[in-house]
Amino acid sequence: MACNKEFIDFICEALSPLGEVRSRKMMGEYIIHLNGKCVITACDNNAYVKRLASIAPLMVGAETGHPYEGAKEAYILDFADQRKAREVIKTLWEELPYPKPRMRKKQPMICRINQREDYEALTKVWLASVKATHDFLSEDDIEFYRQRLPRDYMPNVELYAIRNSNGQWGAFIGLSKEMVEMLFVHPSEMGKGFGSKLLEFAITTKGIRKVDVNEQNLRALAFYRKHGFSVIGRDALDSEGKPYPILHLEL
Repeated sequence: MACNKEFIDFICEALSPLGEVRSRKMMGEYIIHLNGKCVITACDNNAYVKRLASIAPLMVGAETGHPYEGAKEAYILDFADQRKAREVIKTLWEELPYPKPRMRKKQPMICRINQREDYEALTKVWLASVKATHDFLSEDDIEFYRQRLPRDYMPNVELYAIRNSNGQWGAFIGLSKEMVEMLFVHPSEMGKGFGSKLLEFAITTKGIRKVDVNEQNLRALAFYRKHGFSVIGRDALDSEGKPYPILHLEL
C-alpha cells in the first residue's frame, strides 16, 4: 500500500524545525530529504530510516522492517514523539553522506573535417550506412558513388563529423552554401542522436534550409520530415543522371 499525502505532509511538518524538507514520490514510496540528504524512505505510512550505530541508543525497542522488496532492514521511526523523532533524524543526518552529483552525459562533439586522410574513414561510414539503408541501389552504382565520394564530392563541401564512444567516426554531414549535400550515420550508431545533432547544427549554425533525398529512402524522408522539412519538388533522375528519383525538401 502506498503512503497517503497526509502522512507525508505530517512528517515534513514535524521535521521542518530542522531545516529544508523536501519529499519526492518514487514508485509509490516517498523519499524525504532534509537539507540535501535523504533521511527517510516512507512506505505504507511508515517512516523507515537506516540502521546506523549512531542512532541505535535512540531506537531501542523500535520496530524494524523492509520499506520495499529487496531493501535492507531498517528502523521504523515513530513520530508520535516528534521531539525524539527529530533527535533521531538530526543524529542520522550528521552521519549520512550527501548524494553524489549526477554525472552529465558527455555530449558528442562536432568536428570540422579539413584533412583528406579522414576521407577514407568517412567513406567507410558512408558505405556501411548505404548498405544498411539504400537497398534500392545496385552494387555497381554503390561502387560508382564510393569511388567518387572522396575524390569529387567531399572536397567540394564543408564536412563535419562526430566520433563515437570508441573515438571512431560515427556520422558525418556535408554542407554547401544553402543545403545539406550528404548526411550519413554508421549503422552501429543509428538511434543515438548523431544525425539529429548534425542536422540541428546545420540548421541553427549554418542556416541550412534545403536537402535532397532519394525517394526510395523512406527512413531518411521520415527523418527530415520529423525535423520540419517538406517536399517541394521531385526529379526523376539523380544528379549523375541515374534512375533514382530525388525529392527536394525545404524548411
